[in-house]
Amino acid sequence: MNSSRSVQMFTKIFYNPAENRLRAGFRILIITSLLIASGVTLNSFTVSSLAFTVGLAIIVLLALWVAANFLDHRPFRDYGFTLNAEWFRDLMAGALIAGISMGVIFIILHSFGWITITESSFDVRPELFNYLLFMMGVSVWEEGFFRSYLIPNLKEGLKISWISNTWALILAVILSSLLFAAGHMTNPGASHLAALNIFIAGAILAYPFIATGSIALSTGLHLSWNYFQSAVFGLPVSGGQFDHGILQSDIIGPQIFTGGEFGPEGGIIGFIGLMVMIIFIHIYVILTKRSLQSSC
Repeated sequence: MNSSRSVQMFTKIFYNPAENRLRAGFRILIITSLLIASGVTLNSFTVSSLAFTVGLAIIVLLALWVAANFLDHRPFRDYGFTLNAEWFRDLMAGALIAGISMGVIFIILHSFGWITITESSFDVRPELFNYLLFMMGVSVWEEGFFRSYLIPNLKEGLKISWISNTWALILAVILSSLLFAAGHMTNPGASHLAALNIFIAGAILAYPFIATGSIALSTGLHLSWNYFQSAVFGLPVSGGQFDHGILQSDIIGPQIFTGGEFGPEGGIIGFIGLMVMIIFIHIYVILTKRSLQSSC
């Protein structure tokens, strides 16, 4: 009898009988391990960053399907990928909002003389389309993992007697944003200010997912912020530089403000751009009559 009770207690460490599924921490561990192993394998077979990134986005979507059907036991749409007309409207709205926010950043930097435009070309080139696909892959896999997957599961894992649903959600956003920031800290030019800005960006990108129940707005924001920053304005993106943009710009201003080698996310100007973005996001959420659904 004691042996049977010990086995049951040990099993409950991994398994939640009330929910008839593994506990959230182990579900996260399985999916994260699967993604890391898949990413390492994919990297050994692909010869280009574009193929790797698009492949990783596909792998993340497949991992979400596996999680929905075999681990989380939830509808796939709960991860925010519904792909209907409203979804694509939100995607385009996010792209517009982030493009405007990055435009504000560029105008401020240029007005202060903290960037110089070294080259400009308004030709339509294959590199611009390929880079759009690359950034689409980045936005899909990062939003799919850090927002769509982590936030709901972290929230469920934090549902204990002395933590309310609201605080569980807040803590889930904080933890997922910390992981999001940590993932960028090995990039060239990373700093403590860059880490703070990326953390804030993670929390901002979580807001539309929570408010709308869809990952479309977050994906559009992420894609357009990166694309306008690099392919349009020629600025570094989290330490990476695209050499075939419409503009090529050199950052010459103070690093604490401009972000230096890391790009705007590494400086005060990045924080300003993020504040512009969250204002427009909130206006859009209100205008489309969304409310905080806490659907995740």
